[in-house]
Amino acid sequence: GVFANLHFVVCLVGLLVPWMTMAAIQALLPLYYATRYHLSASYIGLLLTPPTLMEIIMGIGTGALIDICSLSHQLITTIGGLLCSGSIFLLAGRLETHQLDVCQPIALTLFGAGFGAVETSSTAFAAKFMDDHGIADHGRLFAVLELAFNSGLLFGPLLSSIILFVTSDPAQPYVPLAALYIPLALLSQWSYVAYRGGPALSSGRWTNEQTPISSAAISGRDYT
Repeated sequence: GVFANLHFVVCLVGLLVPWMTMAAIQALLPLYYATRYHLSASYIGLLLTPPTLMEIIMGIGTGALIDICSLSHQLITTIGGLLCSGSIFLLAGRLETHQLDVCQPIALTLFGAGFGAVETSSTAFAAKFMDDHGIADHGRLFAVLELAFNSGLLFGPLLSSIILFVTSDPAQPYVPLAALYIPLALLSQWSYVAYRGGPALSSGRWTNEQTPISSAAISGRDYT
């Protein structure tokens, strides 16, 4: 049904891939820093704080861009996905040199910015998608989004640790993760061009799952 629509699937991928990447970073990078550079836990925590901080800032900023500036959800996902891809490729390249320099914190910070943009825009578009299809019950929506989130937390560390075990190269686990953002950006751009709303939006009618109060609010009628 609605959840099998390709536009909605793009939203799920927009949650899955960033959380796979973030979980892989949180799982493997601290171990690498501790064993390779003998950094303390406090110093490692400082290095990993910027991406989380930028995620929060960009999450708020992305919501403002969507609500105030009416910027397209899919366009933000495209730009954020490309930013994530470039920053993770940069991180992998610096890890390949086995040198801890300023480029690694910069790459992590840029990833946090892209992460916040992609996650927020994907979630916001998923809610809009449900409204456009006349479905007021968002409980099922957030259950599916939670599945994508949890899958990212599961498969990110799992797949990256397998790649690290096979290659023994600390940079290699991040290369396929960075590459995943490229089809995500392309699909988001396609969705930006192709999406025309759902049947409820195009016909002006809402399904029985829409509550009377919200239907009245949409149509502009008084509900008493």
